[in-house]
Amino acid sequence: MNIGSIDIDVGLDQKGFNKSVKGISGKMKGLGSNMAKFGKGMAKNVALPMAAAGVAALAFGKKIAGSLDRVDKMSQQMSMSAGAFQEWDFIASQSGTSMESLKTGMKKFGMSMDELSTGVGVGADAFGRLGINMEDMKNKTPEQQFEATITKLQGMEDETKRNAIAMDLFGRAGQDMIPILNSQSGSIDDLKKKAHELGLVQSDEAVKAGAAFTDTLDQTTRMAKGMAVSIGTKLLPMINDFLVWVQNNLPRIKEKFKEVFETYIQPVLEKLSTFFTEVLIPVFNKFKTWLDTNMPIIKSTMKTVFEDYIIPIIEELVTVFEDFLLPILGTLYDWIKIWFPVIKDIIVGMLNIIIPVIETVWKLFRDNILPILSDLFNWVDGHMPGIAETFKQGFGVISGVLETAIGFLSDVVEGFRTAIDWIKKFNRQDISSKDANIEGPGGGMVNMESVTGMRANGGHVTKGNDYIVGENGIEKFTAGQSGRITPNSELAGAGGININIDKMQVRNDNDIKRVSRELFNMVTSTNRGSGR
Repeated sequence: MNIGSIDIDVGLDQKGFNKSVKGISGKMKGLGSNMAKFGKGMAKNVALPMAAAGVAALAFGKKIAGSLDRVDKMSQQMSMSAGAFQEWDFIASQSGTSMESLKTGMKKFGMSMDELSTGVGVGADAFGRLGINMEDMKNKTPEQQFEATITKLQGMEDETKRNAIAMDLFGRAGQDMIPILNSQSGSIDDLKKKAHELGLVQSDEAVKAGAAFTDTLDQTTRMAKGMAVSIGTKLLPMINDFLVWVQNNLPRIKEKFKEVFETYIQPVLEKLSTFFTEVLIPVFNKFKTWLDTNMPIIKSTMKTVFEDYIIPIIEELVTVFEDFLLPILGTLYDWIKIWFPVIKDIIVGMLNIIIPVIETVWKLFRDNILPILSDLFNWVDGHMPGIAETFKQGFGVISGVLETAIGFLSDVVEGFRTAIDWIKKFNRQDISSKDANIEGPGGGMVNMESVTGMRANGGHVTKGNDYIVGENGIEKFTAGQSGRITPNSELAGAGGININIDKMQVRNDNDIKRVSRELFNMVTSTNRGSGR
């Protein structure tokens, strides 16, 4: 087909494509019919299906199945039944050893049994010293032979000889088995009984089911990995071509990224940093102070909420899991086990359709789109000054907005701080009536009814409005025009010198000289103190 001036060759096998779609369609119909039946069965048990609970249940089931699979595999390696393995697993844990150690000992014990059957070797000699012959063992299973040997060793009084025989029969594992051998005869049976009472011994059917689940899960995981490798193999050439293009243009790309970052991104980040440090951090500090003050109340409230609401909800969720989700998972597992081959065929069929499409799209991109992108990059490179100017203007607008926002929030924070300072001063005033007058710095009364805001610490003012000012006492100021009041602290920080003169009287030339001398001394002292 032809799109504009771009020729596109769609390399799909139409006949094979239709055949694959038709095959998948038939399988999907059969799968859909059975899924409908499955949905009806699930509806009887579903109350509130929860995805998170399902994932947790799957992880829990995987862990249980893994434990059962261990029993199945290791019991076969040690020539034991699944039940005997679980009994000895409990006995070993109670004696400070492990089944891994006993597994090593069982391997050596099997070799010792071979030597007993031939009558030659260290094993045959050790069995002879223990008082056991082949007639005693030939009709017993391997686990019965093992238990009979343990019982004999437990009955020996000479511990030195007993331990030597154990080392000859079980190898190094005999040393790990000494705590078992030190226990009294009959204690093995007691521990086996205790394992059953504690529910630690599962049936052979449960062990086989857990092993089957683990094997199926492993096969599914491997299949998924294989599919991922297959898809990745198809995509690697495309990714490689793209990376080669990036490498060929990397110096120019790096230069443009550096220019964009330094010109546009860095100024914005600096503005955001200023906003964070000058606005957000003070707000967070105020919140932290409030949080520290109210922490006892918060803790008490959280404890009540947890005990009265959260714990009952968790208990209800556990009930839902046990009564509803476990049956659902069992049914789902059975359904997946039956329909897994069909699902696999559907996925493979879909991949056979999708991968050629991906290859065709990549060919289109590589042969047609990628050259256009390369030309576009060259065009942008040639017109970068104009583009840079446009971005500069745009970021100038953004910068102005950020400055306005920062100024507004700063005023809000300053307003809160001023209000707090004024409230502190106001609380120290002796107000004998309920009118809106408070005492000013000169002893006069200031009417508060017309006051718009507090500007003792500086801030914006609007023409015609009244404000409270005065760092050392309350004074009312009426703004003749809009502007900003700058406090003495900022003037001093900017390099000025502030001198407060209260009740000065000038009567003659001597007074003028005295005042000049005092002012000179004050300026000199201030400059010396600030290091000027």
